[in-house]
Amino acid sequence: MKPSASIRQIGWPTILFAACILLNTTACDETADQPTTGILKGAVTDTGGLPLADVKIKFGDSSTLSGLDGSFELPDLAEEARGVVTFSKMGYALNGQTARIRAGESFEVTAKLAAVQTTGDIDAAVGGTVTTPNGGYVTLNAGSLEDSSGNAFTGTATLAVTTFDPTTAAGIDTFPGDFLGVDTTGSVVPIMSYGYMEVTIRDSDANELKLAAGQTAEISIPVPTALAGSAPDPMPLWYYDTNDGQWHQEGTGSKEGNIYKATVKHFTIWNWDVPYPASYVVGRVVDCNGQPMKGVFVHIKQDTASASWRSGERSTSADGKFPASDDTFNARFAGVPVVANAQCIVTVGKSRTQSTPQTFTSLDVGLVKDLGDIRL
Repeated sequence: MKPSASIRQIGWPTILFAACILLNTTACDETADQPTTGILKGAVTDTGGLPLADVKIKFGDSSTLSGLDGSFELPDLAEEARGVVTFSKMGYALNGQTARIRAGESFEVTAKLAAVQTTGDIDAAVGGTVTTPNGGYVTLNAGSLEDSSGNAFTGTATLAVTTFDPTTAAGIDTFPGDFLGVDTTGSVVPIMSYGYMEVTIRDSDANELKLAAGQTAEISIPVPTALAGSAPDPMPLWYYDTNDGQWHQEGTGSKEGNIYKATVKHFTIWNWDVPYPASYVVGRVVDCNGQPMKGVFVHIKQDTASASWRSGERSTSADGKFPASDDTFNARFAGVPVVANAQCIVTVGKSRTQSTPQTFTSLDVGLVKDLGDIRL
């Protein structure tokens, strides 16, 4: 059959060119349809497991409030290997966690907030002390506070002070960030806690106050009973940075009886920590058909009542491996750090599904144990 006159007028080269444009446009459209952002969602409860509403959840420049059932969702987040999520609500101590955001996927997190332990008023012009029921305290010097604009504050300051025992379930669940710290040399090291404290200071209108430049305050945090026998003196002091989600070493504290005390230059969450002798574990999470699973969390803890650390992986990579092979932050370690020569428990999970906990014994310092495939 001969081409019609209309086709002859257009010409086959023109038709083929138009077809190529159409195919290329379709291909571009398919590329454009690929998701470029991810979702952060989850729920917030108190330490008793009851949902908390109106908790502010912040991730980068995005924020939202939890609903009546404690649930929340932050959509349209750019990919980030180690983003920082903060959870805050008046009357509760701040919590923070790290999240892995992948395009086209959702990252789920469940956070717990502890109610403020003690509040007390201080005449800022005179100074004073607020003490918790278990012996923790904060002492402010006269005229040591300023407002957010740097103006001296001399009115009544309300201090909210909360101490935590990391050997308890509540203390572990509300621990901000990972059990990793940046020491004075700039190295990231695995750490175990000997107690931590959050302090916030506000004026009568609930505006936050801070220590003025050059001013100091004294803090004291009780030593957990389960750790009293191993508590070192002096003790490294670390603060939680809400910007990078890490603990940073700043100064030391001294042990007096069953408390640690130190002088600080700013208020945040303060923590007594020591780097622990670490070995490492690696492994892979698979489904019931033996196929690798992506986006699975891995929780590891020590199988003892005095354990004051945890470790793991926030989100396995496409090959199911932990540490995630696409996370450069974890590349600094030979595997997931754990206390050397210890009986440990590992649990993996995704969404509302979790594996049966498995026990293993970690190896000597610096060695790597392969846990093999863990089936979810």
